[in-house]
Amino acid sequence: MTEERVYSGYKLSCVVTETESFLLHPPQYCFEPGGSVLRYSSGSGWNQIARNQITQFQSSNIAREIEVTEAGKPYLKLKVITLELISNVQEADFVPPLDAILIGERVQDVQQVMIRAAYPQWPASLRGHFKVTVEIVIGKDGHVISTRGVSGPPEAYRACEDAAKQYVFEPFLVLDKPVEVQRTISFLH
Repeated sequence: MTEERVYSGYKLSCVVTETESFLLHPPQYCFEPGGSVLRYSSGSGWNQIARNQITQFQSSNIAREIEVTEAGKPYLKLKVITLELISNVQEADFVPPLDAILIGERVQDVQQVMIRAAYPQWPASLRGHFKVTVEIVIGKDGHVISTRGVSGPPEAYRACEDAAKQYVFEPFLVLDKPVEVQRTISFLH
């Protein structure tokens, strides 16, 4: 589906993906009107990236201002002050040193690509509309290894925890090594 949307005062042409998964806010990609410059994107969930002050450098479009938000709150802001060509680039310049230390075996609140989702089998006694949030730990292989209901009706926790255990994600890599990820997911009834 394609539509026009306004972000930060800019009117952009957006493509909203349709998905068969249970995402409340499916991914979308917004481009410069009449062009192919990516200006705004939102991943599965609440992660959003805005790219402004676009300039050309070495036949590429570069955003001089980048803002990443999570659930509408600023998470990271970048501002490019200088663009310059690096001479004599060696691939070895970008390889971590041998004594680099991985700071822990688990990261928190990063977005991973979902491979498989499941929907809760709600107890018949549950009525009305509500949301249940479940804290999960995703193993190095992308499978959920632990779940814990943290908000919503407690009688719905078990159904949501059981559904979350069936989720599978692409492994998350830090320095080319898979790590565990701790994050939350939500289910709507």
